[in-house]
Amino acid sequence: APLTSYRVQIQVNLSVTYSFIFTASSSNATLTNLLACVDSSGSATAYVCSTSTTATIAPNTAILFKAGTTSGASPTLAVNGATAATIKKWGGSGNLIANDLLAGHWISATFDGTYWQLEGQLGNSNAPTATSIAGGALGSIPYQSAAGTTAFLAGNTTTTPCVFTQTGTGSVSAAPTCTATPTVTSVKLLNSTYNATWATNTLTASYAFTTPNGASYSVMPATLTTTAAASDTVTVQGMTSTGHCSLTATNSTAAANHASTYVSAKTTNQITVAHTTTAGMTYDVLCTPN
Repeated sequence: APLTSYRVQIQVNLSVTYSFIFTASSSNATLTNLLACVDSSGSATAYVCSTSTTATIAPNTAILFKAGTTSGASPTLAVNGATAATIKKWGGSGNLIANDLLAGHWISATFDGTYWQLEGQLGNSNAPTATSIAGGALGSIPYQSAAGTTAFLAGNTTTTPCVFTQTGTGSVSAAPTCTATPTVTSVKLLNSTYNATWATNTLTASYAFTTPNGASYSVMPATLTTTAAASDTVTVQGMTSTGHCSLTATNSTAAANHASTYVSAKTTNQITVAHTTTAGMTYDVLCTPN
């Protein structure tokens, strides 16, 4: 006699076994006696279904679920009137994101007592990626606010660039921040320490480097175009009263009068250059703060 039905058992893991009957015909097969559950909610984030046979939802209950709507972010599922539980990716590794469940597709899921866990996904599908972190707005940056807890640093919505900083306690880290004008007291360049303070995008403090061979100093460039006065002041950011400067003529008039052009005064962030009462002479200025 031709085979009209047969029983199939599928063991998904060590604690869950699906059992159902195929009833065969000449053109197709139908499933009966299966704990199947078809969504009736019309929602993308709050699925509701009832199993084909009466069942009390308890830990290790396994179902086949058919979503009626493609999922949104972090959907829940309520089965047979039980409290809605969040659907998790395999192993409980994370909430679903939009389009993880497609309308009309069947999935298998097991209730672990708290969540509905999808079964049979590949391990790589659980790896967190930039598109699988729910809740982040445009430009926000995820970080670990505690062990196993991800938070978001809000994106910078201003037109001023910000600098990311993070200061720990010496043994414990801290949340990162994004500051438009951070205070930097020491910048490490290879084996050198550069001491400076950042204020309104201008380096204003000591330009000294500490190197393995002793102190060194950065060179601070500026330019001068003379007026018809007998002297002009030149802004040299980082200059001190004990600094040193050199002047290089960059046009013929400056070269012709170079012998009578000199630095007559030095003070904080500024020098005074004495010269003949000739306008339009141009010089390159190089200074160090020491």
